[in-house]
Amino acid sequence: MFATVGFGWHVLYRSTEALFGRLASSPIATLEESRSYHNRISARDRTLYHPIDVRFSNLFHLQLIRKLTPALGPIVGKNFPYKVNLRGLGSGRRVGLQMQIFLPNLISVRLTCYDDMQFSEEFAFRNRQLHNHPDLLSLCSNAVDIMAKSACGGIQFELLQNRPLIRLHLDSKSGEVIASSESLAVALLINDEQYTQSNEKIKESVLSKNRKHNRKGEKAKRILINKQGYLVVTNATAIESALASQEITKRERMYELGWVLHRFYETYPTLRQEYAREMDYLFFVTLGYIKRPALTFDASYGNTLAWDVISESLKLQAACDHAARFDVASDSELSNLVDRIPQQSYLDNSFWERVRTTLGEKYMKKVGQGINVTVGGHNYGAIAAGDGAAASAKNISASDRTEALKLIEQMAQLRVEVEEGNKRDGFDEAIVALRREVKSDKPEVGRLQSSMELIKSVGEGIAGKAIAATIVSGICKLLGIA
Repeated sequence: MFATVGFGWHVLYRSTEALFGRLASSPIATLEESRSYHNRISARDRTLYHPIDVRFSNLFHLQLIRKLTPALGPIVGKNFPYKVNLRGLGSGRRVGLQMQIFLPNLISVRLTCYDDMQFSEEFAFRNRQLHNHPDLLSLCSNAVDIMAKSACGGIQFELLQNRPLIRLHLDSKSGEVIASSESLAVALLINDEQYTQSNEKIKESVLSKNRKHNRKGEKAKRILINKQGYLVVTNATAIESALASQEITKRERMYELGWVLHRFYETYPTLRQEYAREMDYLFFVTLGYIKRPALTFDASYGNTLAWDVISESLKLQAACDHAARFDVASDSELSNLVDRIPQQSYLDNSFWERVRTTLGEKYMKKVGQGINVTVGGHNYGAIAAGDGAAASAKNISASDRTEALKLIEQMAQLRVEVEEGNKRDGFDEAIVALRREVKSDKPEVGRLQSSMELIKSVGEGIAGKAIAATIVSGICKLLGIA
């Protein structure tokens, strides 16, 4: 059915250390804040969270080629794309990568094999996963290591995740071939090699979520987005269209941003302990993507719909809510303060000094009350209830409810100690249930207890499980329903 298949991967690296004040251009790489980034994703507001582009020098390529040659053999080319021999993909393949830094501690790499290859199902399923290509993984990791040592103050980064970026192309101008390819395209996206034996509802679920943003030009291309990957199907009509190519690239960049934000919210509570003002500032400038996407992406309705799919797939709203340190009052306070900060310049150390000065002691006192508690070697900040803390039952009042919600947000920070997967999802669900119950007019003990039991069950083995249980107990007492 398909004529060719091509592969790329979005790869994320993370450091346990923040990069504030440690970034600088070097002989290896030039760091730039592109003014066109928001145009690349059809966003209008230049004050939104954005990356720092990495431009490689000739010296970078000399060092990288020297490191790769013993394993790959001769490499043709002095800069990207290199022409290399790859196990599994063949000889003379053109490979390149683009790199960006996302503060506070992420490096994002888009790795591309530029040569599309003859399609077969076995070949496509075998090669979609980056771990089947150790040579490409080595290229990625060595590139990050060389750049980080020179331009990131020597901070070390570890591989965090990778997701496939798959291209399927059919040599036909017929609009019917796109629709007829749906089952296989979805299967390749979600890595369901035995898709002919799978329930049709799996396919329909993926297609239904992606249907709206594909309506424009749907007979020439189909873009499928899921937490497991990004896939585009094109026919000959799409290949001839510059607009279609631009749309495909934009949504791929939006997919990258979605994963970056997901990981940012995951580590925000921990890094905030050392860099409170800087992290709160970055948190605030991400909110346009989460709270106001229709306004943020208003330059393209199709991209707004695509962002909705990305946000839902990666649970960005929930991730943002779980990381949040702000109540309504402090969020408004931060908004007013951020407006006083001049044009963003993440690479300029004086900019971060201005952030720290503007978000001064008055702001910090409003968002940092309580007792500091250390869990698993990480300080999780202000927790107002703990072992031995006095919390007698009270009548429910607006202030009691506000305090209880603050406790829940503090407990949400413990999620980074919970194993990723079903356990963390369960923990997140418990947080959501607790927040919803506390906000209700008549919180029910049974529902609160159920949430506490769920936290206990998913929290086995984490350092913070006892504190989580204590906080739930403190919430019950604070609301007078213990």
